[in-house]
Amino acid sequence: DVWDSKQVTAVEITFDGPGIFNVDGEVLEHDGFLRIRVLPAALQLLVGKDEVASAGPAEEAVLPTWRADPARWRMLLLYMFGCMSNQAVWIGFAPIESEVMTEYGVSATFVNFLSMIFMIVYLPANFPASYAMDVLGCRWALLVGGCLQTFGVILRCLPADPVTARYLVMSGQALAAVGQPFFTDMPPKIAADWFPAYQRVLADTLASLAMPVGAAVGFVLPVALGLRPMLYFHLAWSALFLSLTFLFFKAAPATPPSPTRKHHEGKSFGQELAAALCNGNLWCLILSFSCSMGSFNTSSTLAAQLVGPFGYSADDASIFGVVTTFCGVLGALAMSVVVGLTGAHKAVLTTCCVLCVLFALLAALTVIYVGDGPWGLELLALAFGGLGFSAIPLMPISFEAAVMVSQAGEGTLAGLCMSGGQILGIGQTLILGELLQSGHPRVAWILLGVLFLVALLAVSLFAPKGKSFDLLLREESSVEASRTSCSS
Repeated sequence: DVWDSKQVTAVEITFDGPGIFNVDGEVLEHDGFLRIRVLPAALQLLVGKDEVASAGPAEEAVLPTWRADPARWRMLLLYMFGCMSNQAVWIGFAPIESEVMTEYGVSATFVNFLSMIFMIVYLPANFPASYAMDVLGCRWALLVGGCLQTFGVILRCLPADPVTARYLVMSGQALAAVGQPFFTDMPPKIAADWFPAYQRVLADTLASLAMPVGAAVGFVLPVALGLRPMLYFHLAWSALFLSLTFLFFKAAPATPPSPTRKHHEGKSFGQELAAALCNGNLWCLILSFSCSMGSFNTSSTLAAQLVGPFGYSADDASIFGVVTTFCGVLGALAMSVVVGLTGAHKAVLTTCCVLCVLFALLAALTVIYVGDGPWGLELLALAFGGLGFSAIPLMPISFEAAVMVSQAGEGTLAGLCMSGGQILGIGQTLILGELLQSGHPRVAWILLGVLFLVALLAVSLFAPKGKSFDLLLREESSVEASRTSCSS
């Protein structure tokens, strides 16, 4: 029944009359003639018995058993809205440290812990979140994460004396932190559940971008509104997301977006996790992701402390943060387009890691040898922008590469990658913080660069067996063949 299965750049099909035709999950209406132009290596035309059945005259055509649901973009936007709110809750206290210290009568360490608790709580909460995604689906995972976050921000808004209020705030942050992996592990899962193969990298990238964009919004809100209005804004945002998810987020698309999505339903979570932990290729990817994202997150978190000893102010550090986020969005979009056109995950990951090493080296040389002298600010802004451009795309592309080399659930794979990043992020933050406090900022910068180099070495050992499109095509063909043999 599979009478054509190949990669093409263009195709023209003539039919007996008007009808519909399925191209990789997109059901196209035609008037008897269909011309399809395909971007290089971005799409395969898989024609099997479902397509044969749906290619006849309009009055005889039947809808195929798999197609892309038009509601997928609404589901993605709704997820991004919630993920941004979670990131804003995470980082909200950091920009107004002095106001928080005055309001609750706490130390700077307490304020830092309000953000660090998200990294600490993430590790035990990660696998329950992955299980909820891969077994119960995106809707239930978002409802659980949304409830935890909403209850947490309610606690932060309860009226109380300063001593009680500080514990309510910490408890609220802890609850929201438990809900974090229900958001941050979801990009590859929602991409696989709702999008056809040729749109998954784009969907994963857009979903992942909700994290840095949400953090950027989280930096702006407290400065613009102040502490108390920010808390109420977070509450309204979280409650609105939870309500919209309950009312409008679907449990599953009306039809699977691809044959492989039907094939992967109903697998054992425990067996998939055990197989993933025995996958050497996946461990290379996790190590590369952990070192690069851990170093990037640490450099972003400690930006003011890293550049302060060399004559730069907190305002300069804020400029570096804005440049990093802006360039990161551009980099993620650009790299996702490259992967979408070529399917070359390893080449793009290697390029990103090389750029991370080069820009980390530029930043270290600038602060050590130029300092706050002529062109120092511009060079350092270029270095931070380059780090954002090359490091932020590593998240969605690593998620999709992990799906290529492992049959485990997408939420589980994202959770493994993010857990490694969180562990190294916590360790690097503590070590670099100690180095900075003890007067060794140069050593801190050197350590950041070394870990980016380790990430590059790890990704060089990553060896996928083929390009993503070839793997998907072979798998979809085998699925179609197995269905044919079963029916016969």
